Amino acid sequence: MRCSPKYRFLGWGVLLLASATICACGGGGGGGAAGPNPLPTATAMPMSGIVPASTVALPTIGVSGISVSGSLGAAIAASLTESISVSAPSGVATLLAQRLNATAYRSDTSTLSPVAYVEFSSSTNATLNAIPGFTFTLPQIISGDSYYLAFYNYVAPGWVYPVDGPATVNGSTVTFASVGYPIAITPTHPAIFALYAAPTPSGAPTPASTPVASPNALALYVSNPAVAATFTVTEPNDTAEFTSSISCTENPLNQSPASSPFVAEVSPQYAAPDSLGAAVTFTVTPGAETGSCTVTVTDANSAKATVSVTVSSTNLSVYGAHRK
Repeated sequence: MRCSPKYRFLGWGVLLLASATICACGGGGGGGAAGPNPLPTATAMPMSGIVPASTVALPTIGVSGISVSGSLGAAIAASLTESISVSAPSGVATLLAQRLNATAYRSDTSTLSPVAYVEFSSSTNATLNAIPGFTFTLPQIISGDSYYLAFYNYVAPGWVYPVDGPATVNGSTVTFASVGYPIAITPTHPAIFALYAAPTPSGAPTPASTPVASPNALALYVSNPAVAATFTVTEPNDTAEFTSSISCTENPLNQSPASSPFVAEVSPQYAAPDSLGAAVTFTVTPGAETGSCTVTVTDANSAKATVSVTVSSTNLSVYGAHRK
């Protein structure tokens, strides 16, 4: 018996070896040959494909039930080879299972799950004008997770993430919009992206607190002795020091009082709450000039609260208290 191997190529670079038996029998009564068993039609999706020059659309390639398609942000002059795998390409470190959760609204470590790696290679130098817009079809969507893209940086070797995401999930598809970030490709340094899943951040981002002044307007008048007014500033969950300042414009101009030649002044210049979120009191004292002012109170994060101040030469009713 003599057997000959038969080879069959599936898609791009996938080699299937099938052993088909071809027998030659000898004997006194003659001989016969049995035909080879038919091979099944290949239905496997190619693991790589060519992106021709000046083309935007990406081929559909797949591995282990995962497929990817999409488009480049813009066509480029060079031809590229795109491939997909479930393990990191040769010479590239696997995306670590722990990371600083840059996508969360808090700083902690969260488990991530690499799903697939997509590589763009070229025999010549080329530049992707943007991170491609990928659409992945997955055999299973991980409940409670969001999907992101990482990029392997050859300049300072290591993964940069996330460079895109969270993706839009619809059924079993995960879609990323193209991001305008140019990426250089050389014959030795392909562009490599990793699709990974990470726990969806819980809750909405906590907005930065800002100081609040109450009241936010004061009406004063010129008097001797001067009658001051106060306002308070509060900021939730903060004990940092506040800084006050005042800017005034006299009206009419060129007033020249013998004493207190200013419209108003504020004190103290620096003050901190006694406890978390406690109110801090500031005092505004009128001078001998009439006009208007703006008091600004700034917190440690440069957030501001303002109070408008008017100083008049006539008696005014201030917040329900009639002054004479």
